[in-house]
Amino acid sequence: MNALAALLLAAVLAGPSSVENRLRDGDIIFHESRSSQSRAIQLATKSRYSHMGIVYRQNGRWFVYEAVQPVKLTPLNDWIARGKNGHFVVKRLRDTRVLTPAVLKRMRTAGDRYRGRSYDLYFEWDDDRI
Repeated sequence: MNALAALLLAAVLAGPSSVENRLRDGDIIFHESRSSQSRAIQLATKSRYSHMGIVYRQNGRWFVYEAVQPVKLTPLNDWIARGKNGHFVVKRLRDTRVLTPAVLKRMRTAGDRYRGRSYDLYFEWDDDRI
């Protein structure tokens, strides 16, 4: 296990408040959803996790940008509480230099195009229709 994975695992075991001190914009967070489609997603992806989002800090608070009904920014602690048993994992790119302020801004801008839109249950969004 590399040092970052060990650090993030320790943060998960310690709980959400400890995790907030270690998060970075652009981290990806996963949990096992309790939604009706969770099991289908797990079977299709062969993963324990059925829901994910991108972590962003806004106005001093952490949020998870996620595709739910509607697509939105959810406060981190609310997002964690919705997962099965409050379990979650956080992943980060190995080369964090890739997530420059300009790249993070472009990520947010791209996400904002979908914010407030209805969740696409069939995964058929077409960027030409946005």
